[in-house]
Amino acid sequence: MKRSLDTKRLILLLLLLALTVAVTALIRVDCGFTRPVGKSEVPAGTYATLGDVCIYLSALLIGGPWAAVVSALGCAIADLCVGSYSYIIGTLIIKAGMALFLGKFAPLCDSWKKCFVVAAIAEGIMIVGYFLFDLLIFVEYRVAALEIPVNIAQGLVDGALGAVLLYYMPEKIRKHRGSEARRVH
Repeated sequence: MKRSLDTKRLILLLLLLALTVAVTALIRVDCGFTRPVGKSEVPAGTYATLGDVCIYLSALLIGGPWAAVVSALGCAIADLCVGSYSYIIGTLIIKAGMALFLGKFAPLCDSWKKCFVVAAIAEGIMIVGYFLFDLLIFVEYRVAALEIPVNIAQGLVDGALGAVLLYYMPEKIRKHRGSEARRVH
């Protein structure tokens, strides 16, 4: 019986990983920003996506640590697939951070207000994370500054959809994840 549960969990992890890659890579809007490399301009690899919604789903279904692995890998693989190579490391760190935060606080969302606050903080992790990544790695304020409105727009859309997922999370999942969250203290 234990083996069956492990197999089911692995299948769920792989399905969430595939969903995250597909949604992130396919449902996106390229921003067309460029950054200087030497004397020429190259694409910055910036795009807006609905992939963060999959992070909420993963955090709700499998909890923080596994959601962090699935979300980070899924979004990083999507970056690889769409040619945003320079963002892969940043994406791994930022999306894992979002998933860990959501895994910890999603079970506590029992009102619209709490759902939107948790979603806003999760998307804030994304916005600040990519801004700092651009500044530290590219040392390019122009790209970092141009990305802020795009990341805010993405955060508003993904955060609103994520808040709806958090609010309508089945009670059975909320109680299970809530007991896990309380055990961590």
